[in-house]
Amino acid sequence: MIEKNLELQFSGGDMKALGITIHNTNNEFTAQENYDLMLKVTGSYSAHFFVDSCGAVQALPIDVQAFHTGKAYDQGNRNTIAIEICSRGSDEEFITAVENTVLLISMLRNKLGSLPVYFHNDFDRYMYCPHRILDMYKSKKNFIRRWNLGN
Repeated sequence: MIEKNLELQFSGGDMKALGITIHNTNNEFTAQENYDLMLKVTGSYSAHFFVDSCGAVQALPIDVQAFHTGKAYDQGNRNTIAIEICSRGSDEEFITAVENTVLLISMLRNKLGSLPVYFHNDFDRYMYCPHRILDMYKSKKNFIRRWNLGN
């Protein structure tokens, strides 16, 4: 877990989550390696969770804002929990990472209520993210239907 004194570098302040935003990393790193990379980046990039085929790494508390939708203090950053699904590995490994993400979403919803699921491109239409999910499922609607994540 991130040290409290570093938290401000990666957080925009307190947050009450109104949704969950799914992203895909654009690299071949594990969840832990992506978390470590976040700590090394000097810019304002952050996520609450990094998920791969082995599990999830929590990078920030869910009650603070993360910088993940690319537009400073937009609704995505201010109001949603950021989950980065690591894009590493074969399609089979990626599907396992997606299964782990669906489990995480279920756990978050059990704790926080039935939060809607967003994609990064819901907040920035010029971003093709989560790219690997969009390539695989062709749309957010198909992905939501396949994994029973109804909003």
